[in-house]
Amino acid sequence: MEDKGGQLRVLTSDEVYEIHLAALEILDRVGVRVLEPKAFSILKEAGANVDQKERIARIPKYLVDEAVKKGSK
Repeated sequence: MEDKGGQLRVLTSDEVYEIHLAALEILDRVGVRVLEPKAFSILKEAGANVDQKERIARIPKYLVDEAVKKGSK
C-alpha cells in the first residue's frame, strides 16, 4: 500500500462553492478593470457589460460558464 501523505482541507466543499458564487456575483455586479485594449474588446464582443470610460467589464455568469467550458476541452 502506497502512502500518499495527508491532505489539509481548510474549507469544506460547501464553503468553496459559496466563495465561487460570491466571485460570480462580484464579476457581474462590480466587474473588473481591464486596461489591456484587446482583452477589453474581447469581453465586450462576448457580451460583457462594459463601461468604456472607466474600462470596467461586468462579466455575467453565462460568460464565465462558457469560458470554463471552453477551457476544459
